[in-house]
Order: sequence, then C-alpha cells, then structure tokens
Amino acid sequence: MKSGVRLFFVAAVVGAFVLGRISGGFSIALAEKSPDVYAKLDIFAKVLHYVETSYVEEVNQDDLVYGAIKGMLDTLDQHSIFMPPDVFKEMKADTSGEFEGVGIIIEARNGEIRVLNPIEGSPAFEAGVEEGDVIVKIDNEDIKGMDIDEAVEIMRGPIGTTVKLTVVREGVSGPLEFSLIRDRIKVVSVDGRLLDDETAYIRVKSFQENTTDQFVHELQKLQVSAGRPLTSMVLDLRDNPGGLLEQAVKLSDEFLRDGLITSTAGRNGTMVEDEMAHERGSFLDGRLTI
Repeated sequence: MKSGVRLFFVAAVVGAFVLGRISGGFSIALAEKSPDVYAKLDIFAKVLHYVETSYVEEVNQDDLVYGAIKGMLDTLDQHSIFMPPDVFKEMKADTSGEFEGVGIIIEARNGEIRVLNPIEGSPAFEAGVEEGDVIVKIDNEDIKGMDIDEAVEIMRGPIGTTVKLTVVREGVSGPLEFSLIRDRIKVVSVDGRLLDDETAYIRVKSFQENTTDQFVHELQKLQVSAGRPLTSMVLDLRDNPGGLLEQAVKLSDEFLRDGLITSTAGRNGTMVEDEMAHERGSFLDGRLTI
C-alpha cells in the first residue's frame, strides 16, 4: 500500500451497475435518473436480487456487493480503494511485519505486475528474483490484466508449499522461471550503520506497525556505537513502497519541533484531521539528508 493512500472500508451497501446484456442471457432496463439516493439504492437492491435469482449460474452475494462497491470507488481516483475482508487481512499482514509467502514487494505499473524489490533473505531473494522483473505467469497461468491483490493472494500460501513464477527481465532474451518454496517472511523495516563517528545512515524499507519504534531503537544503538551525539543523518527512503500513514507521520515527528505534518480535509475544505509535530523528537538538531 502506498504512503498516503486513502483506504475506504465501507460498511453500508452502496453500488452501481453496468446496464446491458449479461452472459446469462438476460438484460436489465435503464432506470430513470432520480435525485433521491434511496431510490438508487432500491434500484441496486432490485438488480442484486434479479441477478441472484435469474442469472444462469449461481453467484456469490458478497462478490456482487463488493464488486459494486469497488466499481464505485474506482470512478474516483487511483488512491481511493475498497478492501473486502480477505484483502484487508492481507494488508494487515503486510503491515505487521510477518507473513507467509515468497518475499517480494510488487507494484502494478502500466498494466504489468513488477517486482519493486525482493525482501532480503526471502525465498525470492535467494532464488535470484530481482528488482524490475515483470511477473507474467504464476503457476503457469498468464496474469496479464490480473488485479495486484489477486496476484498477491495466489503467491501467498502455507509454509512449505511451492509456487512457480515466470518473469521477464530487461536485457534477458527469454522468460525466467523460479520455483519458490513459501516460508515465513519477517520484515525488519529499519536498518542502519555509521558512515563516520558523527553521521548515521538509516534506511526505512516500509512503514509498518512498529517502524518508528524500530527507528528510535536503531538511532539509539548507533549513538552508543559512536560514543557521542550524532550531528548528521542520511535517511534512505528509496524503494519504500509505503504502508501505514500513521507511522509515516510518527517518523516525521522524530525530526520536527512544531508545525503541521499532514492535514486531511473533506469537501469544501471541511477539516477532518490535522497531525501536528511535537518537540520531543529523537533527531531535532542534526543535519538531515533524505
């Protein structure tokens, strides 16, 4: 999940439907526009009932409702998404720092699913999967046009089971195949080292539940190793896929004495929430390079 992404967890049944012929062999008539939102919800309920009772194959009600909500939010922007329970569970696993899978961070770009980076020490990393690899098949199934969440779900699975990835790599003439045995992946989101006795280098790989605590611990450890207060820091955020906005805000607060960090505003400038800095950060006086 990218930093700053707005997540919508919708409890109410809201939706839209595409009119026309469905493969079951029936059509739905175009309803007249109505300013009354409840009338539109009534239309949705009627269409849902009609599909459930008349479609040529049995359908899953959750899939229909979640699909309608997803379609509604897809009309907004790329950062407004709906997460069904199973996808939300996967997102929570991502941000907890531990999950079962092959250990790659992927992104959807230009209709392709691309490896952002393999997690160090993971099955994918050890097998030689590289940043920039484009995944074209999973278990010999072509994934062109597949939703990224669906691809993640397929690649994850019980420890000890195998999944085969077929990737295309720039500069390599043919596709590469990797047979990966799933394992428990533990992600440490922060690591660091001393560049000299006054300068720290800290890399933040993602924003997980404990990222800020890990950062403070790493900084304290480096200060002890240096034997003196650190005067400068290189904060490396390259290839960071994002994560929890709350943790990004808390980490920012470690460098700021005061002022606004983030602001969430609704329509017409209605203020929803401000996140302010506090004079309690761990690195307030030194030079910072990002």
